Amino acid sequence: MHIKLILSTTLLWSLTSFAAATAGYVPPASQEPPSDYSRSTGIRSGCLNQDESDTLIILAPQSYVGETISARPQFIWLMSIPSEIEFRLFEFTANGQVKQKGKPILLKSTAGINTLSLPNEQPSLTVGNKYLWQVAQRCPNGNNILERAEFKVVARPSSFNPNLNPKEKIEQYAQKGFWYDALSESLLVSSSGKLGELGSHLISSLAQSENPSDTSTLSNNQQIIILKRIESLEEISSNWR
Repeated sequence: MHIKLILSTTLLWSLTSFAAATAGYVPPASQEPPSDYSRSTGIRSGCLNQDESDTLIILAPQSYVGETISARPQFIWLMSIPSEIEFRLFEFTANGQVKQKGKPILLKSTAGINTLSLPNEQPSLTVGNKYLWQVAQRCPNGNNILERAEFKVVARPSSFNPNLNPKEKIEQYAQKGFWYDALSESLLVSSSGKLGELGSHLISSLAQSENPSDTSTLSNNQQIIILKRIESLEEISSNWR
């Protein structure tokens, strides 16, 4: 059975109408596909039982490699229930392998939007290098949940204007494809644990960008995973505003 990945007419209308007032996130022009390390993240049940919806989802591009201009980016995810999580960061080597950077970080994750900046004791990330971050939720039933995303650190454009208000700054990041910087900036003007209006629109834009234009090379399982992620992101955009 072939599964066609499309956003609904209603969803596209809502995205378009809101974008008329506020520019959304535009992914990098060259959308590099993720490696097999990230593609291994698949469909899984919730933490408590098989019928529960996702309790953990990374708020970053997963169907392609995201970008940031920060040497110490902020990593952001959503938890629907409080839980203990383990964070790990990896760097890709020249031969395409990954090596862990620093030690795993254990922390209590609250219900809502959670953030973690690269600790000061860890070296800054390098412009031009690609990285993978991973969040693992420890479930009481042993059915742990794992989410991964890949990103690159790129140089700051010389055309960037530093003298902008918060909304303009967010749009500047978003329009240039710097997802991590745009979402991180948007949370500065939102309530704790929430996305806020600007962050919510960024998540909707992200959902739209995760919808591939060509599904011919994807397996049925991969298509299901992507479609489920798009639906989850749209729910997050609405429910955690």
